[in-house]
Amino acid sequence: MNAVDLASALARARALLGECSALKLQVFCEVAASGAHGVDQHTLTSVLGAWPSTVSAALRDLSAVDHLGRLGPACLSIESSPQDRRRHVVRLTDAGRVQAGQLFGDG
Repeated sequence: MNAVDLASALARARALLGECSALKLQVFCEVAASGAHGVDQHTLTSVLGAWPSTVSAALRDLSAVDHLGRLGPACLSIESSPQDRRRHVVRLTDAGRVQAGQLFGDG
């Protein structure tokens, strides 16, 4: 993927997800790639190599209510893991699956 492709992908992401930083796009892509079972927030943080607080803010921004209390795109859900209530599992919502299809050309 060249710089023009990346710029185009980021522009599409901003159109679909609202104001979208590169980290938010990475978060969205990693969660989309995880499929229906989702991804553990700790694992996501490790894969991205980012600070946990930064990833948490990006996750909130992509969920129903962002870190400032504003309505967000509601494309991610964050739930406690049934196996370990201290862990959080992140999955795409129905709206997120539609947005992923549009972003990646599947819809």
